[in-house]
Amino acid sequence: MAKGKYMAILAENPGNARAKAGLESLPKDANVVASADADRMLANGIGEFYKGAYEDAEVHIKDYIELNGAKAALAYFYRAASKLTRYYLRGEKQDDRRLLTDAESDFRMAKKTPGFNPPEKMVSPKIIQVFNKSTS
Repeated sequence: MAKGKYMAILAENPGNARAKAGLESLPKDANVVASADADRMLANGIGEFYKGAYEDAEVHIKDYIELNGAKAALAYFYRAASKLTRYYLRGEKQDDRRLLTDAESDFRMAKKTPGFNPPEKMVSPKIIQVFNKSTS
């Protein structure tokens, strides 16, 4: 019950320190699957990605991943897509190369889920190309 309330608060306000602290203080169960509130957090992150709010998207998606959400592969994919988009928009500069390597790492995490297929028609072919080149 408390976990759901904390997640609902974080879905609306990812920077809420009290909710984060409260959630972290709850007993951990590795087999816990994301609730509807956690799925909403992921949906918010994906929506922010499509609105161009890439850093906000990455925060929501990171929080979702930390909650052991059932759609982790999709979350890793969109977090990678967000980082890769920022890398491209900044001109693929050497100083921003960390965004590229982080994106490749997240793509590899997404690929670890058997049967995961990226939403190819929903993102740039450049993103899919990097996804396909990322190896385990």
